[in-house]
Amino acid sequence: MAIPENIEQLANDVRTKVYGREVREALASGIEAAGETAEDARIKSEDTEIRQTVLEKQFDDEIANMTLADPSSAEIVAARTNANTGESYDTIGRRLDAEHANVTTQLAEKASQKDLDFLEAQFNTKVSDIETRIPLNFRKVRFIGHRGYSGISPENSLIAFEMTGTNRGAFWGCETDIRQTSDGRFVCMHDDTIDRTTTGTGSVANLTFSQIRQHKIDLQAILTRANQVVPTLEEYLEVMTQIDVVPIIEIKAALNWQNFVNIIRNYGFEDKCIVISGSQAYLQSVRDLSKKIKMMYLCNAVTDTEIQIAKAIGNCGINTSTVSKEVVQLVHGNGLEIGMWTLDDITIIENAIKYGVDYITTNNGAGRFINKFKRITLTKSDTSNSLAVSQQYSSEYVTMSWDEWRNAVYVKFEYPFTGFPGEIGTSAFLSVNRSTKDLGYTFATATESFMGLYLTVYKNGSIINPLTSLTDLIWISMLVFKY
Repeated sequence: MAIPENIEQLANDVRTKVYGREVREALASGIEAAGETAEDARIKSEDTEIRQTVLEKQFDDEIANMTLADPSSAEIVAARTNANTGESYDTIGRRLDAEHANVTTQLAEKASQKDLDFLEAQFNTKVSDIETRIPLNFRKVRFIGHRGYSGISPENSLIAFEMTGTNRGAFWGCETDIRQTSDGRFVCMHDDTIDRTTTGTGSVANLTFSQIRQHKIDLQAILTRANQVVPTLEEYLEVMTQIDVVPIIEIKAALNWQNFVNIIRNYGFEDKCIVISGSQAYLQSVRDLSKKIKMMYLCNAVTDTEIQIAKAIGNCGINTSTVSKEVVQLVHGNGLEIGMWTLDDITIIENAIKYGVDYITTNNGAGRFINKFKRITLTKSDTSNSLAVSQQYSSEYVTMSWDEWRNAVYVKFEYPFTGFPGEIGTSAFLSVNRSTKDLGYTFATATESFMGLYLTVYKNGSIINPLTSLTDLIWISMLVFKY
């Protein structure tokens, strides 16, 4: 067997050395033997590789072209058929090629769908993030005072109606409930009796107007104003005229329909009010006498039935106690407006606005939502030596606490501002009346957040705590805004 040239040269070099001939001869013979073995292994490896290539080609040919002895045998026919689709191919190779292409397409589609799902998730996340950063358009929704401004005044009283037009109230509309007395007068009363809200007892329908007026409005849970009696529909409409607030009139029982419509007309509200009721028959009775009066059908939940009722009445929306985004879209899709009652929780109100409702009825003031600036008016309390919030002139309630470290009053907002990048905090313009200045009072404010501000009160140059040691009748108004 031939020895590679490099191995043979190495053996000859070993033999020609002068010293240790026997050792060199043995070493040279070993090198030659190792070379022969290595060469033999190389040749065998090449031969094996050639044989493997030939066998693989033969196998590929047989698979691709079915060069087997009986290409029509049941086993081969089955191998050429896709068990899932039933489609048959000329050769197994073509079937495998087709299935490979199909799998590749499916994988590509799945990959594309995965990308789309990922992008959609990213998009939804961005939208959600943006929605949380955009201030709600509180001015788009119309706020309605429930039975007047009943959160701070006796319900369905003249003072409650008047308060809807204050800065704190800031209502677009004022709702009241109408019932008819035994002698045909219309009075503002929610219940069918006067028991809960007045000092008297008896059914509205069985009492004369003069009998009802003998009793005072008396709600222990709400600050009761002296000489407040049950108002008439006419007195209610007179207040709405004075404060420029839209009357929202709920019909609680059957009325003399012609007289009812005549009163609304006489006060100029036929096309400037909304009549509401949970009775289709009551609304239809009013509709038969006036096409101009706008109406809303009251219901606890909205289905196609309620939508069809509102459509049948005409110029009529829906007012409901429960709502979702889908319900709002359904009502709007039918060309109707939708309102909600009675919402006081801020989170629920915010959700209703996000859903797109048109009206929100609430017991609490709307000024905290819709006023662009916060107006906080503080005066001396009638009952203690402390500052107190003026209900009539303030756009919202605040809470006040003394900060020992700052020697100032911390005024915390009822409804905090929403902050965005670049906005630092709040600032305030102060105004006081002349008598407050003459008494030696001066004021300073400092703000650090959207939650509230610090008010420092000085008398004759010295800081005082106005929550405990205010003896003078002072008046201070703050107009607060973001910067």
